[in-house]
Amino acid sequence: MRNTGLRNPAASVLICFAMFIGGAVSVWSGVSEMNALGAETNSSAAKIGIGLFVGIIGFLFQLNFLWGVRVMRAMRRGDGEIARWTVPPETLEAGTAVNVSPHCATGTAGFNFDATALPLV
Repeated sequence: MRNTGLRNPAASVLICFAMFIGGAVSVWSGVSEMNALGAETNSSAAKIGIGLFVGIIGFLFQLNFLWGVRVMRAMRRGDGEIARWTVPPETLEAGTAVNVSPHCATGTAGFNFDATALPLV
């Protein structure tokens, strides 16, 4: 399987909010059924138990995805970025060509070369 990451955390927040609301409605339904009958039934116990589980999980996941929204917005703004590195065209061409120098780690094409062997620009 391939992990695609967190594509849209805002949509995940809405889904988890719906889980939280669904859990709260289930608990409310179980409690109101218990009050109407005057005793706990299997149905009301199941509604309360499942509702609590879904509601708590939905709430905790919602907090997690809200943090994800915050992180994604910071990344898009560029906050916390160390530096923006630029590579001159000559260096890029040198790195993509077949590199057979002793500084090359594998001796194959690509960007797998020793960066200390390149001149600083």
